[in-house]
Amino acid sequence: MADRSTHLGIVVGVDGSRGSTIAVEWAAHDAALREVPLTLVHAARTRSQRQRGQEVLDQARQTVGTGIRIRCEMPCATPVFALADLSEHADLVVVGCPGSGATPEYQLCSVSSTLVHHAHCPVVVIHDDVQLSPESLAAPVLVGVDGSPEAELAMEIAVFEASSRGVGLIAVRACQDPDGLDETLAAIAGWTDRHPDITVEQVPALADPAPEMVEHATKAQLVVVSSQITSGFAVTGVPIIVVRTSPARART
Repeated sequence: MADRSTHLGIVVGVDGSRGSTIAVEWAAHDAALREVPLTLVHAARTRSQRQRGQEVLDQARQTVGTGIRIRCEMPCATPVFALADLSEHADLVVVGCPGSGATPEYQLCSVSSTLVHHAHCPVVVIHDDVQLSPESLAAPVLVGVDGSPEAELAMEIAVFEASSRGVGLIAVRACQDPDGLDETLAAIAGWTDRHPDITVEQVPALADPAPEMVEHATKAQLVVVSSQITSGFAVTGVPIIVVRTSPARART
């Protein structure tokens, strides 16, 4: 396992599945944009799992282009515990999971839905129906903003992603009452003033932001949401960054 002084950059879980392969491709692209390392992780608890795990890591490494610093980790732990532990040293943790036919109750796979509550950094969920094409990578970034601390962090991440990718930003501004709308608008204005290169489209949502987020996700390349919104947010065709400010402790 990585020591406390190691910066792992973008950490991505690898298991050999199609969703995992797409997750590695997305993670490599984001690592290149951020100019940080890419850490491939396969959790293995038995000798046979470790033998298979080395093959999986080798295959994943081959899908990554040149110019990216790659690190491989094979911790003896459950996938959730391994990724949660490594997330202390990461900018993002990326996981792939099935996307086709996903229902609202299972829009996040078992690893990602649990990891969201234990990771020390934002978690990116990549379903296996995500298309990483030049057209999709030219689409805007979508973010939900409601004035909460999690939403403030989501906005910070969304602005960075939009700026580094050279695309616009769609901000769904939601609040529970009209009095909170001014604070939400002020928060958005603060970020856009610091990043005048980003074109921001604001979408009002005075109640539950999930319906507006789902509607606009169809034209986005990336969605950034707080963990509070994911309970009503069932989208599988676009990468989702889930932000939580206070992780719980994961179990081995």
